Amino acid sequence: MALLIGLTLRLLEVYSLVDRPPSYWMEILLFFALTTVLVYFVLHKITLADPTEFVRTFLMSVVLKIIISGVAIVILLKLDPAGANSNAVFYLGCYGAFTALEVVVLYKQKNEE
Repeated sequence: MALLIGLTLRLLEVYSLVDRPPSYWMEILLFFALTTVLVYFVLHKITLADPTEFVRTFLMSVVLKIIISGVAIVILLKLDPAGANSNAVFYLGCYGAFTALEVVVLYKQKNEE
């Protein structure tokens, strides 16, 4: 995952899709890594207790992640207006990558059961 994100950063710079590299790349990566791990463990714990609650809990986690992400991106954009484009592009890329990772891991886990 880290290699993919690093490659994406480099491609954004090489093809001049952003005017400068994201200034808060580490904070964004940590945010998504921690939220993905937290969502995974909460879903796993709830599924063990009551498997019928999985879909409802997963959808709630997606909605909460979108709301928290909206607040976080507004804060990042206010902290660094000059790097707003690169931070926003990187943020959205990480959101997609970590959400895809979460779905793949949960899908594989549910199919093994």
